[in-house]
Amino acid sequence: AVDGPAVVKLRTGVACLTRLVRLLWRGQVALVHIHVAQRTSCWRKGIFQAVAKVGRVPVVLHLHGSEFRQFYGDECGPFRRWLVRRMFQSADQVILLSSQWREWMECNIPRARVVVVPNPAVCFVDQRRAEPLVVFLGRLGRRKGVYDLIDAFAALGDVAADWRLILAGDGEVDAVRRRVGEMGLDGRVSVPGWVGPEARSQLLSRAGIYVLPSYDEGLPMGLLEAMAAGIAVVSTPIGGIPDAVRDGAEGVLVTPGDVPALSDALARLMSDEKLRHRLGEAAARRVEADFSLEASAVCLTDLYRHLVVGSPT
Repeated sequence: AVDGPAVVKLRTGVACLTRLVRLLWRGQVALVHIHVAQRTSCWRKGIFQAVAKVGRVPVVLHLHGSEFRQFYGDECGPFRRWLVRRMFQSADQVILLSSQWREWMECNIPRARVVVVPNPAVCFVDQRRAEPLVVFLGRLGRRKGVYDLIDAFAALGDVAADWRLILAGDGEVDAVRRRVGEMGLDGRVSVPGWVGPEARSQLLSRAGIYVLPSYDEGLPMGLLEAMAAGIAVVSTPIGGIPDAVRDGAEGVLVTPGDVPALSDALARLMSDEKLRHRLGEAAARRVEADFSLEASAVCLTDLYRHLVVGSPT
């Protein structure tokens, strides 16, 4: 992914496509693995897929877009939906992040060859010194439930007297800051904007609770990283999240948009240190068992071998 103006993205895309054509012409490509999301990403990556198919090499489409279902179902007309179906059905393999996404694709894009490979998680935190701090990391806006989180935090009253909330990320930064001010939370809620890897690790090392009350997701890396760090999490049962978090086992799950339930979940964790510790430990064990970098590497290696040389997976 390249950030910046459209002209920069276009120039980068053309350069990458030119390089792919050159490598294919020289016979130096065994397989093309394409990461794809919704909207412009889908159409742009479709061009790369078509070029790879002309070059007669296997193509893997790796779907990450949390809003892909909305894009396919609500934003595409019949012809564009046909193009999307054709794109995924002609791929040699489609990688999805969760069983929920596999069910959706099997219903909406039949005959696509799908396999589930969850995002791997790595713990970037060396030492934990948990504080009365609730942390959100991600794109600020309605889709991630940020405004619900602000309302839920405001409703806590004295339960959260010693706790602070940090909302870190890009997106609707100014609007979120205004909402915090309107709710009278300026002294208790911080909105630093985007934070880099070092600051992100520092926040996770201090967090007592990690919250992601999203409406749409794939399998969010921030949530897995928080779990890997041993932090008690509150989230919603959407996308691939239930594959990683079982309610009451590795975290607490609430219905998207249910602000009272979100406030209740936060209050329970804030007032019960033993519960936070138990959920955090279970979350770390779950990530180590099912979402390790090693497990993902084995899956991808077997998949590549099968597609390139035809050996069984």
